[in-house]
Amino acid sequence: GGAAARAAGALQAAHDAGLGQGHSGLAVAAATLAVGAAIAATAPGDKYDGYSELMPFDDPVNLDHSYDPDAVAEYFRRRPVAVAQRAAQVVVEMAGFGAALALDFATGRVQANEKARAVQLRGAIERLGPAFVKVAQAISTRVDLLTPAYFEQIALLQDRVPPFPCDEALAAMAAAFGRLPSEVFSEISAKPVAAASLGQVYRATLRDGGGDVAVKVLRPGVLERVGLDLFLIRNAAVAFDKGQRMNTQWAGVIDEWALRFFAEMDYEREANNGRRLREDMKRLSGVMVAEVVPDLSTADVLTTKWVEGEKLCESGASDVRQLCTTLLNAYLIQLLETGHLHADPHPGNLIRTTDGRICILDCGLMTEVTEAQRWALLEYIAHLQTGNWEALARDLQILGFIPPEGDVS
Repeated sequence: GGAAARAAGALQAAHDAGLGQGHSGLAVAAATLAVGAAIAATAPGDKYDGYSELMPFDDPVNLDHSYDPDAVAEYFRRRPVAVAQRAAQVVVEMAGFGAALALDFATGRVQANEKARAVQLRGAIERLGPAFVKVAQAISTRVDLLTPAYFEQIALLQDRVPPFPCDEALAAMAAAFGRLPSEVFSEISAKPVAAASLGQVYRATLRDGGGDVAVKVLRPGVLERVGLDLFLIRNAAVAFDKGQRMNTQWAGVIDEWALRFFAEMDYEREANNGRRLREDMKRLSGVMVAEVVPDLSTADVLTTKWVEGEKLCESGASDVRQLCTTLLNAYLIQLLETGHLHADPHPGNLIRTTDGRICILDCGLMTEVTEAQRWALLEYIAHLQTGNWEALARDLQILGFIPPEGDVS
């Protein structure tokens, strides 16, 4: 299978990097990779298969939608087989890259092979799944940690994963609605109209005459699979923090990011965010947020009214420039007035509707901007214009860019 093939590849790469090149210092690494490869050869196979089809956990208890590192750790300490299997998959997936990089160092070809190695790393991260993709993307904001070649490849990362079976999606809808989807909808798309690593979306028509809706279904078991990867990544970060001398505590960074990642997997929270943002944006006639259908929305399924339109970035309409100005005003209102900021404004979430408005989609990631931070932002702009650098430093401290204990005098 795919895992066995990767195991064989890892063994060959380790041999070439260490034993085959006569570099005895790499022999231990080669032996370690061999052990990991042998273990992982029993694990599910190719791209994302291992991620999507980990062996069942030993009881039906699910993780909570709210991230708690201690609760996650306790959950997976009781599931050592699943942890060992996933860890072996990660080892094998990264073994080829690690062995090739070791060979580059041993032969003095690090710079010559840097671009190829960056491409190889990107492929390995993508195959490991969305948790690894998002952690890598978060780390990539630290430009001091990456060379341009690696930074360029990390920027291209995508959490590509095939859709899960539609019968699983229909079963999730039935569990959420308390009745069969056929009793709720007169029509539903045979395939998802959109699919991502965390969930997928169907278009359906309500039987009660309520029109078309978008039904987003959380990928079954994704909380547990993402939680397992976070457990492994966080343990690695804790070990790294103990041995590094930088000020950054990576375990804390992982926890902060994980809070947001888990929030994206809580559709009940997303529904509440959407209702609030919809209310906030009513003052702008050119901006809308999809209306939530509360009776058909839970933590695992989110139903909203269907919005007809096209991606703003792909629209050839003559009013796009004006809509961009409207969108800027919308985000300034969120940032400086309401304090409830949509934090995921990528092109796929900004739609030009058929009636010429902007629709903001996907409220899974929202940021609360405190009143103190809002005032600090306004004062920062004023102090920047007047050249008051000492006050500017205090503003940055309030905004969290400078540690509270930092000297800004």
